[in-house]
Amino acid sequence: MHRISIPLISLFLLLASCTPNVYPTIFTRHASLARQEAVRVFERSEIIPENAEFLGTVKVQGAGFTTKCSFEEVVILAKAEARRVGGNAIKITHHSAPNSVSPCHNIIANIYKIEGLEIVPNKVPVDSTLNSSEYATLHIYRKNSEGSSKKYDLYLDNTLICRARNGWKESIKITRERAYILWVEAEEKLEIPITIQLGKEYYIRCSVIMEMYTGIPFPLGHPKIELVDNLTGKREFDAILEKKKK
Repeated sequence: MHRISIPLISLFLLLASCTPNVYPTIFTRHASLARQEAVRVFERSEIIPENAEFLGTVKVQGAGFTTKCSFEEVVILAKAEARRVGGNAIKITHHSAPNSVSPCHNIIANIYKIEGLEIVPNKVPVDSTLNSSEYATLHIYRKNSEGSSKKYDLYLDNTLICRARNGWKESIKITRERAYILWVEAEEKLEIPITIQLGKEYYIRCSVIMEMYTGIPFPLGHPKIELVDNLTGKREFDAILEKKKK
């Protein structure tokens, strides 16, 4: 008979408790979605489409020595459960922030399957109750310019964060302070290394460069991304809002 030492058992239990518990209550199941398929997260203020099929709920709750339980991490677990039962959308109905009793974010979310849902690239999920010093803001925009019909996706490391289109802008909050790679897939992968510091703002200008080639009767558009200084970026970013108001 093999003997397992008490310290080894304790270590196993400690490691097992690092991940929050997931408690699904599922009423209807469909074929599971692939890991790379997007699951849309609806804000509390957003209205779920009438054709949405309610599949069930999922509760993500930390316990004991749980450490991997930031708001971003518990949302990722809820989305994974949605994929498992064939859902492509979740709506968070309850959220409790860390307190003296629990160091974790705990959430409850409804799971839906919505036919014809336009999957907007999910922003990196961020708790709306955070103070401005607890996150950095990435302002991404694209002025009206050449190649208006060409759209392209932007990634932050392995996360799809937005789709750049003409006359558009978006602000994304990031809660982890470290070095990232912002990139777009083109003929050649375009990358911008960016070191994020909490409490700071960063401006990314997107555009399309049009070029003519011999033997091709129409110009080809190539994505371009630039990290610009805050003074220039804020002026251009705010100008897009003014044009929309007009």
